Amino acid sequence: MEPTTQTASRIGVVVGSTRPGRRAPEVARWFVEIGSAHLREAWPELSLELLDLAEFELPLFDEPTPPALGAYHHEHTRRWAEAVGACDGFVFVTPEYNRSCRRR
Repeated sequence: MEPTTQTASRIGVVVGSTRPGRRAPEVARWFVEIGSAHLREAWPELSLELLDLAEFELPLFDEPTPPALGAYHHEHTRRWAEAVGACDGFVFVTPEYNRSCRRR
């Protein structure tokens, strides 16, 4: 049996909120930090990469063609497509706004 070579894999950790005062970036950074520490021993070929939607400044529905065609007209869409295209999987950190109210 021939040995197999491991190729590096990348998991994108997507911050799924762009609201002011959001907490998702802190949770996502924590996940990347803790997850990366655990992965170094178990799966050194796997890496976690933080992808914050707010940093890509993506407006909603501003491309004239469907995304599946890959014919992006705007630079922000091309940057996002390149970032997610480099990943082999994803973790989404999303808020739960309906239950975040504090009871007094």
